[in-house]
Amino acid sequence: MASMKISAGAAKDKGIPFVLDLVGLSCSRLRQKYAKELLQIAVPDIIKGNISELRTLLGLPTTPGMGVEAGQKEMVTKENALEYARIFQKQAREYHALLLATGPIDLVVSSEEAYIIANGSNALASITGTGCMNNVLAGACLAGVHGISSQATNNTLAAILSCLLLGIAGENIQDIYLNQGPGSFHYSLMDSISKLTPQTIAQQCNITKLI
Repeated sequence: MASMKISAGAAKDKGIPFVLDLVGLSCSRLRQKYAKELLQIAVPDIIKGNISELRTLLGLPTTPGMGVEAGQKEMVTKENALEYARIFQKQAREYHALLLATGPIDLVVSSEEAYIIANGSNALASITGTGCMNNVLAGACLAGVHGISSQATNNTLAAILSCLLLGIAGENIQDIYLNQGPGSFHYSLMDSISKLTPQTIAQQCNITKLI
């Protein structure tokens, strides 16, 4: 916990982009207190979590007893996405950061724009850690786009691309999950991500702009 504060402070001082993943925020008062302390030291470029974790950060009620999982009643859907986007946009403007809610439908909200990404496979929920993988992909994408345009555009591009990479990769090996099971699917997911091309992403992306 101490090293994360040091790292966040160093990133702020040196202009290094970073992602904060709110893992387990909705089920731990310790983590809630710590996240607020960390955000006072340095605001990340992307604040990421599942919908329950982000609701907790914003002070909204969440389904109790879900651990690190998101409550089903709180999930982002095509019907409630715009409402969520408007709520999250106020926080994005306050923090000067982008909010990324991952799930069956991913929600990307900056101070100016909001998008949903509907790529993915139910198989991704059958293995542990896909949300964390999205976090790492977002960080890698931030490094890739850093400096090519405005900070807000960089953050939006990185968040959207991370969701597309994981979602499309999962779609492309859906048959492995169906025919062989979650273990083989998990093993093959990294390979599927590595085989993605700009052309594949452009052809398969399922993005809707909300704001």
